[in-house]
Amino acid sequence: MTVEMEWGHDGRPLKASVYESVIKSDARLTYPGVAAALQAASPDGGGIAEPYRALRPMLQLAAEVADTLRRRRMARGSLDFDLPEPEILLDLQGRPTDILREERTLAHRLIEECMLAANEAVAVYLTRLDVPMLYRIHEPPDPRKLAAFSHFAKGFGYVPPSSTEALKSPITLQALLESARGRPEERLLNHLLLRSMKRARYGPEAQGHFGLASDCYTHFTSPIRRYPDLVVHRILKQVLHHGTPSAAERERLVGLLPELGQRSSDRERLSMEAEWEVVNVKKARFMLGRIGETFQGFITGVAKFGLFVELENIFVEGLIPARTLPKDQYHYDEAQHTLMGVHHRYRLADPVAVQVTGVDLDRRRVNFTLKNEPTPGRQSTIS
Repeated sequence: MTVEMEWGHDGRPLKASVYESVIKSDARLTYPGVAAALQAASPDGGGIAEPYRALRPMLQLAAEVADTLRRRRMARGSLDFDLPEPEILLDLQGRPTDILREERTLAHRLIEECMLAANEAVAVYLTRLDVPMLYRIHEPPDPRKLAAFSHFAKGFGYVPPSSTEALKSPITLQALLESARGRPEERLLNHLLLRSMKRARYGPEAQGHFGLASDCYTHFTSPIRRYPDLVVHRILKQVLHHGTPSAAERERLVGLLPELGQRSSDRERLSMEAEWEVVNVKKARFMLGRIGETFQGFITGVAKFGLFVELENIFVEGLIPARTLPKDQYHYDEAQHTLMGVHHRYRLADPVAVQVTGVDLDRRRVNFTLKNEPTPGRQSTIS
């Protein structure tokens, strides 16, 4: 299936058509190869291997289109969470040899923007034909969770709007994320705001996608690995071959889609949990050989029972049990994500040095002890 789209120079969609196609692949490109071709200093692409050099003009145009689409998407309030994913390197026996932060290059962003545009175009296409379908739905966040996030952000010197309605605006939230870009607390604010959001789901109602600031969105681009996309492909093909559904077919879809949406949402959650479990197993096994070593990190979570710390050079998170902290009379401030004592204070984003003291493979948990006192990061007021 192909979605052919045309945009104006400002990224405004002008026309989109959907049709079945046979795609002839002339080159097998990779993300690193495309990123290198786009970032090459030489105007003629000197030093870039074929076929990247020959395709460089097309890739540059595609990157320009993607950048225009992204700027237009951000202007309407789309939330772009910058949360790195772990890249686990394995040896031939499947043992982890390193854990890195996965790099997000210009090539990744190019594909992301094209996929988002295609998904939205298909949703609009079927909606205009009044065809029952599966939408990707992301409802507005709970005002109470947003208020808690706002209270936390103020502790870092940010000034979110006081009005609940203004705070619920995706444009307002995106502006706050942009103002935190490059600062020590950037990742934590992204993470906490993401936790304030409701979980996206599948359903037959066009309720919009809050995170993308889209009124009409679906999943279409991955039918070989994601079942809701396959459902959309089947509906599209039915429309292309036979026109809009008959009354009987419409009734069948209307009765079937709610269950398909609910089941797909449930399976998505379970598959994500399974992925996290596998990643945590690999991380724990990797840290088995690092017991006794000291690392720099920063606090990513605060609880009554201890502090979660992410290491700087290895994308691994571990726990400092509260019982191992310096003796003090600690009070846990849930709203401010702070463990406060008479002589000590620990809060999110504080840099710390830790020593690996143990690994619990059954619980997929790495244990640390604190090696120094945290140094609070600088604060500034963002208006």
